[in-house]
Amino acid sequence: MNLSTQRIQNAVVRNSIFQANTYGILLAYPDDLDVDIGPYSVDIEHVTIIGNNSDGIIMGRPSPNMTIRDSLIIDNGDYGVRGAIGSFSVDRNVMGHTAFWGNGKGARTGWTQLGVGTLTNVQPVLRTTNPSSPYFLYLDSSNPDSILHGSRNGTFLGARPVYPIPEPDTTSTMSTACCMLALPMPSRGCKEQRGGAIDGCLVLHTIHHKFTRSHE
Repeated sequence: MNLSTQRIQNAVVRNSIFQANTYGILLAYPDDLDVDIGPYSVDIEHVTIIGNNSDGIIMGRPSPNMTIRDSLIIDNGDYGVRGAIGSFSVDRNVMGHTAFWGNGKGARTGWTQLGVGTLTNVQPVLRTTNPSSPYFLYLDSSNPDSILHGSRNGTFLGARPVYPIPEPDTTSTMSTACCMLALPMPSRGCKEQRGGAIDGCLVLHTIHHKFTRSHE
C-alpha cells in the first residue's frame, strides 16, 4: 500500500478471530497524519484475539476515534493492547466491555486505559483452541455471566458464543441433524465491505447425531 495515496480512514473490524500471528492487529499510521483531528476512526467489536506472539493489538499512534469493545484479548505473548508511547493532546484510547487474561506483560500499556465493563480478573473458558475442531474458540457454558452476557447489549464477549449442543432424544431410534451457523472462521477468509469494514464469515456446519432408545 502507498500510504501517501491509499488510506483507510474509517475501519470496522467485527466478529473476527486473530490467532497465532506476530501481532493480532497492528494499526499503522503515516507520519503526516494529524492525530488530533483525523478524520479517521477504528471500531473493533466482538473479536477474539488469542495466542499471538507479541501484542494482541498495537497502535503506532493514538486515535481519537478508536473503540475496542465486546471482545476477548487473551494469552498473547506481550501486552493485550500496546498504545502509543508518550503524551498526546488527544484522550487516551479506551477499551470497554472486554476481557483481558493471560497476556504475558499485562492487559495494557501506553496511551490507553481500561473503561466500563472491562475484566482483568476473569478467565474465559473456551471449548477448544484447535482450529480443526467445530468447537474452535466457542465459549464453554461454564463461563460466568460476565463473559456470557458481558457485552454492551448483554450478549457474549468475543467472536463466538456458547457452542449449541443438542439435547439427546431418548424416546425413539432416529437420526437428527443440528445445523450451527458459525460466526467467523478467518482461515476460510473474511469479506471486506464498503467503508473499510471487515466482518466475519458465515460458515455452515452440519453435525449429525444418532440417538438410540434403550429397551428394558
